[in-house]
Amino acid sequence: MELKATRGPVPETGRPYLLETVSLDTPGIVHTVTAALRKHGVNIESLETDTAPAPWTGAPMFRMRAHVVVGPSVEIGRLKDDLAHLEAGQDLEVRLRPVFPVPQTE
Repeated sequence: MELKATRGPVPETGRPYLLETVSLDTPGIVHTVTAALRKHGVNIESLETDTAPAPWTGAPMFRMRAHVVVGPSVEIGRLKDDLAHLEAGQDLEVRLRPVFPVPQTE
């Protein structure tokens, strides 16, 4: 596995989200999903991928999990619309959900 350091504008503030995808393992999934995030100026904090055989068929399944920060100027509805378009066009399941801070107990 190769890690690549990237530099770019980091949002001053933002809302943390978890993005997860599941699909058949086909080339270009990471590129397609990250291009959609880049289009909206979403910052990717971490990204992990994994492949495993499907339970019934044994077909290779691809999973991606990314912690992202969505800037205050990003319209979540438009971002979700673009991700839904990817779901239909790339035969993916995409979930984007906010990450809420865990309350601190004293």
